[in-house]
Amino acid sequence: MKERRTLMKIFTIITEAMEFVKGGKGMFKLLTMAGILLIVQMTCMVTVVAAPSPKPGQVIQDPENPAFMLKNEDKNGDGLLDPYWLVGHGGPESFFYLSQVLPGWDQDSILDFIDQHGGNAIYIEVWGHDWEGSPSPDRYPDWHRWIKKMDQYGIVAFFIFYDDHVDHQGDDVLRAMVNEFETHPNIIWCICEEEHFANIEGEKASRIADVIRAADDYGHVIGIHDTWYPRIDMLAYQVSNKSVSEVHETALKFFDETRMSNSAEDHYADVNKRDPDRTRKVVWANAVAGNYFVQLGSWEDKKNRKPPEIGEKRRKGGQEEHILEL
Repeated sequence: MKERRTLMKIFTIITEAMEFVKGGKGMFKLLTMAGILLIVQMTCMVTVVAAPSPKPGQVIQDPENPAFMLKNEDKNGDGLLDPYWLVGHGGPESFFYLSQVLPGWDQDSILDFIDQHGGNAIYIEVWGHDWEGSPSPDRYPDWHRWIKKMDQYGIVAFFIFYDDHVDHQGDDVLRAMVNEFETHPNIIWCICEEEHFANIEGEKASRIADVIRAADDYGHVIGIHDTWYPRIDMLAYQVSNKSVSEVHETALKFFDETRMSNSAEDHYADVNKRDPDRTRKVVWANAVAGNYFVQLGSWEDKKNRKPPEIGEKRRKGGQEEHILEL
């Protein structure tokens, strides 16, 4: 978008300049044309500088196959960016505030748990409708510290701007938030969770994605919940499938219809956490359909939710109680 606007300005400059020098002769015309070429060259240089440049280790959209993500690194030395598959923890959504997190957990212990047991993603939300706070600069030092720890662990932050029932807070506010946290490589911007409740749908959602993309200097992936709209990279959809085969079929459908898709909240897996074999099969059913997976409800203190059973340990009375392992 930035490049398109700049090119239009270039063509306008050239057209107007050519009209200006039509009647010129000799040295005047030669010097004027040289000046035009210099202006074009300088403008093109500005365009190159303004283009998004992913940070080392950043998760990005595959430019050749937009249904997948890549890591902006080459650990095996083959000269190609590394493939990347996201499978992690869909919670706690209130990670920044801890209002819905199981007692005995804090942000650092949650991230240590994920690192220990192999997950590489977590949901975090900025504007919540029923939490004990909202974004403010005095919170940012802790937020940066936790996201930096995610970067060190290779944990992607699903950075969801708006919780359900929270409408768009304004373009300037959103730009400021993007500019504050864009330097972290392991972030996926997610516009809204359950956006139909928040009145962020259709062209409005696409326009908000444009605002994020224009403000972001590093080209992070942009996603949304529930429904995919144009100019948005990822659909992080909700499902409630009764069988593993239905999970696979749904993943294939979204993979074909959208571009990049993530089974972000599997409700049936959420209420059946005592069945680790099904959880394993659900993750695999998504993977072979070219789909990402994030477990619903991790650490949220409602509906008796608990951390996922990937080598799960739950804190109880200050002690760790072993639950289940895959």
